[in-house]
Amino acid sequence: MQTIAEYQSIRQQTVAVDIEAIPEVRPYARKHVEKLQEAGYSAVVIKQLCREAQSSRRTTDDVGLTNRDALKAGLATFRAALETAKQTKRKVSKIEHKGGKYNPLNAVDVVAQADAVWDAICGMLGRMADPDRPLSVQTLAGALAGRLRNLTGGAPEYGELGYERAALLLLDHFCASTGWLEERTGEAKMMSRTRKPNTYHLTAKFLDEVAAGGLVADFAERRPMLVPPVPWTTFATHGGYLHDQIPAVRGTRRPIESEVIVSALNALQATRFRVNRRVLEVAQTFKMNAEDMGGAVINGRYIETRHDTPESKRRAKTIRSALTLSAMQELADEEAFYFPWNLDWRGRMYPATSIISPQGADLCKGCLEFADGTPLGRDGGKWLAIHLCNLAGEDKVTVGGKKVHRTPEEREAWTRQNEAMILRVVADPRSNREWMKADKPWQFLAACFEWAGYQEEGEAFRSRLAGALDGSCSGVQMLAGMTRDASAGAMVNLVPSERGDDYYGRMADALTKRLCGLVDSADVATTTRLQFWAERTIDRDLLKAPSMTKVYSAGTYTFGEQVQSKTGAPDAESMWLASQINACFSDVAPGMLLAMSYLQAVSDVVTAAGLSLVWRTPAGLRVEQARRVERHVDVTTPVIGVKGERKWRRFRIDTDDLSKNDQRAGVAPNFVHGVDASHMALVVNDLYGKGVRNFWMIHDSFGAPFAQCGDVFRSTREQFIELMSPDLLRSWADDVTASLPDEQRAPLPELPGYGELDLGVVRESVYAWF
Repeated sequence: MQTIAEYQSIRQQTVAVDIEAIPEVRPYARKHVEKLQEAGYSAVVIKQLCREAQSSRRTTDDVGLTNRDALKAGLATFRAALETAKQTKRKVSKIEHKGGKYNPLNAVDVVAQADAVWDAICGMLGRMADPDRPLSVQTLAGALAGRLRNLTGGAPEYGELGYERAALLLLDHFCASTGWLEERTGEAKMMSRTRKPNTYHLTAKFLDEVAAGGLVADFAERRPMLVPPVPWTTFATHGGYLHDQIPAVRGTRRPIESEVIVSALNALQATRFRVNRRVLEVAQTFKMNAEDMGGAVINGRYIETRHDTPESKRRAKTIRSALTLSAMQELADEEAFYFPWNLDWRGRMYPATSIISPQGADLCKGCLEFADGTPLGRDGGKWLAIHLCNLAGEDKVTVGGKKVHRTPEEREAWTRQNEAMILRVVADPRSNREWMKADKPWQFLAACFEWAGYQEEGEAFRSRLAGALDGSCSGVQMLAGMTRDASAGAMVNLVPSERGDDYYGRMADALTKRLCGLVDSADVATTTRLQFWAERTIDRDLLKAPSMTKVYSAGTYTFGEQVQSKTGAPDAESMWLASQINACFSDVAPGMLLAMSYLQAVSDVVTAAGLSLVWRTPAGLRVEQARRVERHVDVTTPVIGVKGERKWRRFRIDTDDLSKNDQRAGVAPNFVHGVDASHMALVVNDLYGKGVRNFWMIHDSFGAPFAQCGDVFRSTREQFIELMSPDLLRSWADDVTASLPDEQRAPLPELPGYGELDLGVVRESVYAWF
């Protein structure tokens, strides 16, 4: 058996360790740097490499860093705690992990272990500041375990999940000694199910001592780049940054192998952005109380004061806001910067940065703009007006007691009718707070500034914002298109109509009709529940979440959680209504359900043969879905500061066996995501060919300069028709059953019947993407 020193030596020989030079393993990056230097970027290249190196040395003594002393003091306290910890019966002067001399981590310096903890936390800052996706204990412990494994050179761990156990112990010490991080055990009950997710959260102490001074932005793992990112190729497994490698396909070491996707990624990451200083200045200087702010997030301290927003979520919004402003301030003086992009295993494309991105929250988007302005031209003013109306949340109007879409002309008219208010906001946004009432206040404020520029300069005004054309429930659009389901297609606006249709409203109507139909034959229990819901509002807002998530295989239990979250109804009433909602889909979108059932039935056959599901998306990305049966392992660690007590966390570990249920549940959403990701790639490439160079894309939201929104309007529709013209379900089935032995093909289901939707009419639909 090799010694720990030998393991470390082997690892060092295989990993590039010179932070000041581009690793020799990345010749393509070197060629890219040479091109940048030839283009006059030499000084900026050096600055970019220093930024990437700084992110790899998060405990630097750079005196220029704000709040450096706070960081040093906190980390020193943490190291001291590890130096004095005694974890075994033997008297030791530093932390010793379970297993004594048999545990390779006990040969690793305590300072290196402490730095690995801070490194892992910095790598997850963006996730911990996300109020909608709390960071699980297993995720952070797993990330730290990987870093600890690297410290030992990849030596075998002591015991099952030995590195994860050590990671938990180190994180416990970090929480106890710094107070910057806390672990919470939440409990969510719905009927007989109980969920107890363990999650990590940044604390208010962290915000006060470290984040408020901007230090975190300096140490974020992945920051925007000051030079164009390394272009992707079909064969590259890593790219983006000059030095820090990011995977082409997240969570894998596979190349993309698709010219369509590579071209789209390179177009997206070539877009130049800069900080919108006017919006940033308002965000940094506005200090009012929560009631006056009307729910806007300002200065990292101001959060929406809704009664139904949990304290943990409000705090996460506060911290996310603080990190966003910190990161924006760090870039405020840069002429331009870039976001490197990559994709997930289904093909969905994302910026690879940690804290800020064009796909961020409202404050983040409001503080960004294109570095290169585009004259509005003849039609740009109209699209800017429509954009303002949409951001204000005024894109719908009540007609005959129902919400319907405002027409494009009505949206433009709304903005012109509210021009006086818009100009008042621009003149003094601190005193004139009407913008805070908007659905997306920060983006609305940014658009107000643009409107003022348009009024001053007319069509020559160089706009730096993007008009966004959003899909009308994209998942349903994709399934309706590929099955030619005219009913579902009409509801998600693939069919032209004067004011558009409303899928969520249709579902609300179907649910109301269903509940009314139960009255005559209801027993006592059903009558009680009908009376309960008769006293509450059944509308599109209640049905929005279930309608959106059905296509992603959500079922009655998930719908029950959504209903309860929206209404606060008791478990039994929420679950009863959820079952009624689930029954409505067969009336409203039968073609969609048939397609989902087909995908699931094929999945069952392939999984029964012991094969994973492998297919190519329409854009050419190879996708493999192999969800395994999980087993649970309880990992115990000592409770810091309490002698004799221990606590446990449950880790989920994949076995070698495929899970029929999980494969079945995942196939429809993953297939649909691959299709809508292909649509986005096709649209980006088409627009690039038409001369568009500034992109602001978010999956099913297509953004480009206002002057080019007409091109976006046409491209989304033309590319959708082209995407849906082949038989996508048949192609998918051919792919996933290609390795299926002949004797196991008998149970394969027939393809579902196709409807009568004429794809050509999508060209004339105003509201399909609008």
